Amino acid sequence: MTTAEKFVSAIYSNFEGRAPFAAGYARGFANKVYPVVYENDNGVPLGLIALAATNETDTSEVQLFHVSAFKPGNGHGKEMMIYICNLADTYKVKIYLQAEVQFSDRNTLIGEDLVNWYRQFGFVGNCTMYRVPNA
Repeated sequence: MTTAEKFVSAIYSNFEGRAPFAAGYARGFANKVYPVVYENDNGVPLGLIALAATNETDTSEVQLFHVSAFKPGNGHGKEMMIYICNLADTYKVKIYLQAEVQFSDRNTLIGEDLVNWYRQFGFVGNCTMYRVPNA
């Protein structure tokens, strides 16, 4: 199992909730996306995470396809991203994402606001973004 696959497995095995999910696949990433319902320490579902490990030569890269809070504006998205980034640091994996929304309401960040939100977690780039693990 590659480093990226271990990272994905750690998230997938930590949460029991599953969600149907469809996503376009980027070249080089595994043909299986793992969607989970993220729960806080008390078992309360807060949002969705979907990710996949790379299947190319660099086995320490992960594509984050989706992250969303069930109730935007309550800090749940931030909690999920902190969890993802801390685990990525532990496993030493690089995370890629596309900073764009599928649906927008008055509580959902879009455009530059969304890009800046991801930057607080160490992501660089504009729309296509990545984060290298902290040492």
